[in-house]
Amino acid sequence: MQKRSHTQPSTDSDIRLTPAVKFECICCGTCCSRVDLLVTVTGPDIVLLASGLRLGAKDMLKVLDFYVLGKDKAIPAGLKRTSAVKTEAGMSYVALKKTTDGKCIFLENNLCSIYPLRPVSCRSFPFFFSTRDGDLTWGLSGMSHICPGIGRGPPPELQSLAVLAQNAVESHSLYAEFAHEWNSSVHSPTAERLISAILSDFRFRTYALAESIDGKY
Repeated sequence: MQKRSHTQPSTDSDIRLTPAVKFECICCGTCCSRVDLLVTVTGPDIVLLASGLRLGAKDMLKVLDFYVLGKDKAIPAGLKRTSAVKTEAGMSYVALKKTTDGKCIFLENNLCSIYPLRPVSCRSFPFFFSTRDGDLTWGLSGMSHICPGIGRGPPPELQSLAVLAQNAVESHSLYAEFAHEWNSSVHSPTAERLISAILSDFRFRTYALAESIDGKY
């Protein structure tokens, strides 16, 4: 397992979307190429990716990295919505592996080679989603300034965005539940044991299957 340290931007903007916000993905690959932007994954993301690529836990370690913050480092705002999990390296954030120049390993000719399997963080960018007083809310990511698609095209279709928001919030919620259980009970944690537990978790398998059937993935 590769141990890495990482920092992200310190703020996310709590800007509620209005019809005035325009966005159109132009497939530039910018968000897939930034060394300072992690593609974090949830349990359902990992199950969907493993199923689509036909990889077991050991081989999944070839496409995932585990990022560990130093003990004196505050959690960046960009990671506060993502659950850390115990591994042999310490409390880790799981993300897609990057090449030495910071690009996602699945980026080919500025296009995503796993597009139907891409994680919820990819589907959500440049927006972020959360709940507030039981209601879904959304805004622009703290890294939205890197996206040349902001300001292009028509305003997002709010019903479609709401479906994406629900998917993102539920995926993170399930993963947070799993992470709490894992961190509270695991002995001698390793990255491979973690991925094995995720791949065998009924909640993730059921959720990923339902989402793929519904066409959300």
